[in-house]
Amino acid sequence: MKEDLITIGRKNEVYRPCYIKINNKEYQIEKIHIFNKEGILYSTYSGWFEKYIGIYLSEDITEFTLNDVVLKRKINYNLETNFIISLGKDDYSNEKLCELYIHDATVQTIKKQVVKLETNTTTTYHDIKKITLNELEFNVSDNITIQDTDFGIKVKQFEKMFKDDNIDINRYHIQKILELYNIEKKEGGN
Repeated sequence: MKEDLITIGRKNEVYRPCYIKINNKEYQIEKIHIFNKEGILYSTYSGWFEKYIGIYLSEDITEFTLNDVVLKRKINYNLETNFIISLGKDDYSNEKLCELYIHDATVQTIKKQVVKLETNTTTTYHDIKKITLNELEFNVSDNITIQDTDFGIKVKQFEKMFKDDNIDINRYHIQKILELYNIEKKEGGN
């Protein structure tokens, strides 16, 4: 079976989704999935890949290549090739839309990383999954878990208390006041 190298990339610098051309028809990619015979392993939930530079900084991958991408009518996880499923045309732009399915055998490595970001009110855990495809590293998943610190719980309690007493003050200001002062509500006070 002859393998065809398919280039997947953007049409321009402004619009983020990538496009793929199959059977002389161009499709805008809506989502990208990594799959195996068990089903979908990871999804981007967008039509492009990103590479995180830091927690909140990323750069888009504007072009990459895949071998052997075929158009299929139905999802079949038993296939050992990359494929797209047509989603019809976009109502607004009239462009053909698709979802891209990349077989996990195409991916060189899948790496998991947990990044912890702490503030005085929350601890955030980013459970990041990265893949390497043709020597390019992409993020395919970033599950975020946020936990309040003890101080964060206190800020939320004061926020609720102020709201119940019809005092209009935002969480940021409550946090700043509590960082500087030891405040307790008086019993029976209005």
